[in-house]
Amino acid sequence: MAASGRSPACVRVHQQAYVDSLDHIPLSAACLATPGAAVTSAELTLYRRAAGALIWAAGQTLPHLACGAAVLARHFRHALVADLVRANKQLAAARLSRDFGLTLRSSPPGRCLYLFTDSSAVTLRSASAQTGFAIFLGAAGGIFGAAGSAAAAADGVSADLVAWGFHRQRQVTHSSFAAEAFGLLQGLRSALNAAAVAGLLFNGSVGAGLPVHAFVDSRSLYDSLTSTSASGSKEVRACLADLRDHYRLGSLASVAWLPGSLQLADGLTKPTGAGPLRAAAASGWLPLPRSACVTKSASGRFVPVADPPPPCLSFPCRRRLGCPR
Repeated sequence: MAASGRSPACVRVHQQAYVDSLDHIPLSAACLATPGAAVTSAELTLYRRAAGALIWAAGQTLPHLACGAAVLARHFRHALVADLVRANKQLAAARLSRDFGLTLRSSPPGRCLYLFTDSSAVTLRSASAQTGFAIFLGAAGGIFGAAGSAAAAADGVSADLVAWGFHRQRQVTHSSFAAEAFGLLQGLRSALNAAAVAGLLFNGSVGAGLPVHAFVDSRSLYDSLTSTSASGSKEVRACLADLRDHYRLGSLASVAWLPGSLQLADGLTKPTGAGPLRAAAASGWLPLPRSACVTKSASGRFVPVADPPPPCLSFPCRRRLGCPR
C-alpha cells in the first residue's frame, strides 16, 4: 500500500504494486470443458491464494471488489472449476482497478459520519445473509441538501470513504427484514467505534464522538425504529430494541430510507452493485436527493431524570425526612 498527494490537505492511498503482483490461475482447455468438476489439491491451493489476495485488496483500497471476493471465500473447502474461472475474472477486475485509490481530504469543523448498510436477500441455499457497511466522513448539515447548507442546490454532501466491512452474518435469518436489522446494528457498532476514534483525533477526547447518520433501503426497518410493536424471533426483537435505544438516546443521530439505486452498500453485498460505491469513493461526493429520500432524526430523545423520592406514608415520616407536603 502506498500513499501520495500533492498537498498536505489531500492524501491518496492505492495498491498498484500489490495488484500488479497478482497472477491468474492457469487453466487448460480440458479443465474449462468440465466446469462442474472438482479441482485438484494444487489448483485448490492456487484458488485459496487468489481469494485471500482479493479479500486483502478489497479490505484495504478496493471496496468495490468486496462482494466478489466474499463469494470466492465461501468455497475455500470444496471449489469447482467454475470457481477457478470466477476467481480469474475477479483478478482481471482487480488489475483493471490498479489505478483506483482512496482520497482523504481535509474536513471542515462540524464533521459527522454517514453510515450505509445493506444485507443480501436470504435464499434457500443459505440462511446466512451477506452483510456490508460503508462509513463516510464528511461535513454535517448537508443531508439531503438541507436548507442553508452548501449542498442545498446539489442534493448531496462531500464525504470520503474511511471504513467499510463485508462478511457473512453470524445469525441465521429467515427474512430480508431480519437480515437488514442485524446488518444495521453491526454497521452502527462499527460506526460508533469509528466516531470515537475520530473524536479523539479531531477533538482530543474519546467521549467527543461524531454524529452518525444511517441510511437503509428497507422501508419496513425504517418504520420499525419508531414503532412500539414487536415481531419476529427473540433475537430480532432484541436487535430492534437495541436499535431503538440507540435512536432514542441520540447515538444514532438520524436514520433515512433511500431507494436501492442510492444504497452505496449494495456494492459490498451484490455482484452488480459496485458502481455507485466506486463513484462515491473516487469523487468524494454522496448523492442524497431530497426527492428520493425520507429521513427522521432523533428529536424526541429520551432524557433521563432523577428518580422521584419515595412516597410518604405517614405524618411522622414527613417530619423525619423534611418532606414539604
